[in-house]
Amino acid sequence: MKPMHGAFLLAMSAASCSSLERAHQKIPFEVADPKTELKVRWTHQAQGPVTDMRMAKDVGAVVYSAIPDSDFPGSPASPRLVRVGSQGKVEWDLPLSSKVKEFDVSDAGDRTVVTTYDEKVQAYDARGKKIWSLDTFCHPIVLGPVQRVLCFFDDDSNPSVAFHLYDWNGKKLWEQPVQREVLLVAVSADASVIAMATTGGTLWAMDLQGKVLLKKRVDGEWVAMAVRAKNGEAIQIAALYHANAKGADRGERLTWISTTQTHALSMEYHAERVAWAGDSVVVYGNSPQGQVYGSFELPADGIPALQWSYREPRFADFSVPMGAWKSTSDVVGWSAGYESDQSISLVGLNARGAAHWQVPIRTEEGSFLYDARGNQLVVVPDGGLITMYELK
Repeated sequence: MKPMHGAFLLAMSAASCSSLERAHQKIPFEVADPKTELKVRWTHQAQGPVTDMRMAKDVGAVVYSAIPDSDFPGSPASPRLVRVGSQGKVEWDLPLSSKVKEFDVSDAGDRTVVTTYDEKVQAYDARGKKIWSLDTFCHPIVLGPVQRVLCFFDDDSNPSVAFHLYDWNGKKLWEQPVQREVLLVAVSADASVIAMATTGGTLWAMDLQGKVLLKKRVDGEWVAMAVRAKNGEAIQIAALYHANAKGADRGERLTWISTTQTHALSMEYHAERVAWAGDSVVVYGNSPQGQVYGSFELPADGIPALQWSYREPRFADFSVPMGAWKSTSDVVGWSAGYESDQSISLVGLNARGAAHWQVPIRTEEGSFLYDARGNQLVVVPDGGLITMYELK
């Protein structure tokens, strides 16, 4: 299926006959020419089922968490946090007192911060040495460019506080009080701006000292958002929210927010993820009606325009990560396969919406990490065989 241009409603309502008629094909995307080649750099068999994975992009290292499972060959006796280096060798393997809730890694690999279910947050350096530990329960976000750690309370463990901000050595700098439940927190790539959305439709953007730079309220609930900025300025937020309107006006809306203007677009489909890709905004949706990918641009006149879109008619009953990268405008997502063996494909789409690489995988679940700047792709399927690819 070639990219569809025009109203997104057509992409959703039109039958995907061409894809179904060509069921033997791996993916329903237009194929780019020339295609990008993928070369296996290394493989590593995880000790147990992988629950999460992060990449230290600047050094090509991968950190993953694993849990005990009697049905998994070689499963560890306790939860583990493992770092695999750029050559595929284990650099450290840490036993943990409890399962991992969330963890994050700096691009330089000099901080790995992990929260476990026994309500502890611990930070490790590049050698796996513990630097500090706190008794709290949050979602850590490592802000490597400014050597800070944001501790986001995303599960009502601290309902009156949205997050704490710590320095590189675990000293608390300040906290953000809230009166409503926090739904989302996002940080710009340069770590100069923190965006926060709460119930009741309110969204804030603030600097690292807590100064509010932008505030927006909508009649609805925020679903997803992505923020970009440069040294705390030129703030732009792309966000999805579910409007409280009745009848035909009800549903998701895509909005662009800056300090000077706001633009919105009603979506004729379910969308749940959003990311910046250069000057475009990429969205993804997964529902019983199928999966949808779309790319929008915001021209100088402020009128959102659809660049390309795809519809995959099958619902993905597995975790569907999606991301976009500024340096190449690549978009990556899982696409359900048509084969009877339940295989799926991980696909890279370029700025035109054409697939310039794909990795077929026989799995029901999985996750990936992608670094467009370093041309690195890491994939782990059900069996726990982690594979690092080099894109050429």
